[in-house]
Amino acid sequence: MKNLLFLLFPLLLFGCTHNGLMVQTDYIGKRNLASYVVNTPDPELLNPPIGQRLVINWLLPPNTACNDLQLKIFIRFRNKELLEKDLNINCSNGTYTYFVMNEDFLRTDGILSYKVLLIANGECISEFRHQLWADVIVFDQED
Repeated sequence: MKNLLFLLFPLLLFGCTHNGLMVQTDYIGKRNLASYVVNTPDPELLNPPIGQRLVINWLLPPNTACNDLQLKIFIRFRNKELLEKDLNINCSNGTYTYFVMNEDFLRTDGILSYKVLLIANGECISEFRHQLWADVIVFDQED
């Protein structure tokens, strides 16, 4: 019995890989500059970048056909603007990073929430939503 558990345990570890999408955001500022970390002179430190980035990673099984793959990205900013972006991708794994920097960051107040769809052959095969994402309900206003 112990031998059986010993053999099954590695299978459980390798069987728990995540296929699909993983999305995260983080802030960018002077702490992201190498010169800040090592304390060297840098003109960038006088006017450091400010912003956010949305990092999207996808991983599909190797047998997935790599043609007609698409990322559909919806980003809602804190000023209530909505950005929709479609990206054609040609590989079963990869990373895409969307930056909101400096003037754009100050104008939009940064990323509030997002939704990312991974589409293959016209069908959504994976979806990742931020915890605060909700579809906006639009009411018709009668005059």
